[in-house]
Order: sequence, then C-alpha cells, then structure tokens
Amino acid sequence: INGGNTTITVTSVDGGHSATCSVHVVSPPNNFAFKFSKITIGAGMSVSLSLPSVDSYYKPFVFSSDNSSVAYYSESTNKLIGVSQGVATITMTTAGGEFSAAIEVTVAPYVDMGTSVKWSVCNLKSTTIEGYGGYYAWGETGDKSNTYLPGVGSNPFNWYGYKYGTYPGTHILKYVYFYQDGMPHKDDLRVLEPEDDAATVALGAPWRMPSKAEWTELKANSTFTAHKVNSISGVVVTSNLTGQSMFLPYAGYFAYDGNTSETQLYKSGSMCYYWTNELSSSANSAAIAFFYPNSGYYDEAERCIGLSVRAVYDDK
Repeated sequence: INGGNTTITVTSVDGGHSATCSVHVVSPPNNFAFKFSKITIGAGMSVSLSLPSVDSYYKPFVFSSDNSSVAYYSESTNKLIGVSQGVATITMTTAGGEFSAAIEVTVAPYVDMGTSVKWSVCNLKSTTIEGYGGYYAWGETGDKSNTYLPGVGSNPFNWYGYKYGTYPGTHILKYVYFYQDGMPHKDDLRVLEPEDDAATVALGAPWRMPSKAEWTELKANSTFTAHKVNSISGVVVTSNLTGQSMFLPYAGYFAYDGNTSETQLYKSGSMCYYWTNELSSSANSAAIAFFYPNSGYYDEAERCIGLSVRAVYDDK
C-alpha cells in the first residue's frame, strides 16, 4: 500500500502456534534526477551534487562517465571531478538498474558561480588551482615578481619601476581622475582600459579583471571556507546559487621593504589580495583591492605594489 516497514503475524486456528515475518515495502522515487540537467565546472575542480533521496533498496548508486578524461563522479568523495576541457555526460543509476538520470558536464577554464560574470578557476599565470600565479602592479600587464629592473635592483614593485607614475606616486601619467598637485593632466579614467588590463592582455577578450561590484556580488552569494589544496592554504568559495566552487590561494602580496630596500612577499600562506579594475575612490595613486580572510576592500592599495589577479569571463 505504502512504503515502510511492518510485521506480518500468522497464528494457528487454536492459537497454539504463531510465526512472524518482517516486511519492507519499497517506495519508488518520486523524482529520480540531478538538481541540474547541465553544469559547468573548471578543470581540477570538485563539486558536490545534490542526489535524490530514495529508499535504501535502490542504493548504492552507480555512476558512469562517457568521457572520464573530461569529468567523472568520485564515489569515494561523493563529488563531481573536472579533469580537462570538454563535455561529458555523467549517468547515475540505482543499484538494480531500475532508474537512471544524467547530467551534462562542461569543463571550462571558468566556473559559473551564478553571478553576472564567470570566474577563472585559477590565478592569472597559474596552471593549477592552488598556484599563486603572477603578481601585478595595477595597470601593468606583466608579472614582475621575478624580474630585475636596471636602477631598481631587486625591487620592481615600487614607484621607480611603475609604468604610469614616479615616486612618491604624485606624478601619475594615466588614470588621473582627481585633481592633485603635480599631476600633468586629468583624464577622468577610473576603470582599466583593455590594453592595461592584465587579464585581457594575457587571455584576450572577454576576459578581464573584475570590478569591486563583481567581487561584492560573489561574496554575497557564496560561502567561504578555509581549506588546503596540495598543502597550499587558501579558501574555497562555494556558490550558494549553483553549488560550484573555486579556490583562492593565500598568495599574499609583494611590496617594498624600506628596511632592506628590497621587494618582500608579505602574508603568503595567510591572506590573499586581488586587484579590482577600479581606481581608488579618493586618490590617483591607489586602486581598490579585495582581500581575504578579512573579507574587505582596501581602497588605498598603492598602484605599484604586486597583487594577484583573478580573471572573469564577461560574455554578456
């Protein structure tokens, strides 16, 4: 009649003998399906999927992939794993083969966090999700973390080596929005142009550096959880909208150390710092950065210091 457990008792006519039998009635699943019919994840990423609730009779589920070199479902971790770019179909079947469901998985260089832009799976210039990648001065397109500039020694991240300004940040040559003594002109630019956007130059349009609003949107719709990937500390950002996730390694930042007159890497292993594509709201010499675990914005990060870049894919 209905699913559940019951006990059937049989008694002889004279009441002298009886026997019992435990009966488990199996209820077929009302909706045997994945939550989504399609999903996009990044290579090297793992995603937890919402599986249907069914009677134990139908378990354990059996998973298969028509292209395991692209994506597969790990039954040991209960997660969907992206391997390399491409498309694969993951099929889930009940233990006895009575019911099945499928999900189309696209593995791309970005993850769909359900926000207005898609996010790169790794830092710019990294080939792994946990790699620190390059460090960039705001408005410059090259990684200078391992460079030597003539006349600057081993300190590329200061105003002497900055493309659009000179020490002490009072003679800015481009992105001059505010009137300030010593500025040769005012160009009213507050957002990086494509030729000065490290992500656009490295990856091509529609890749670019994210805005403050896009970082804010990501934070408002995601859960941040401290985690390690291959012993690298960072934070897993999991979308509350799509269930997809990405990893932000605690790469720290490069800046000038006045005591040693050298560039130093600060906060590596404990914090991450990412540029937005926006100038500071109060100074020409600074730009807006997102940092974590403080989950805040630093409105006055000097443009010449070296921060990470996490590109976004803006195909709208």
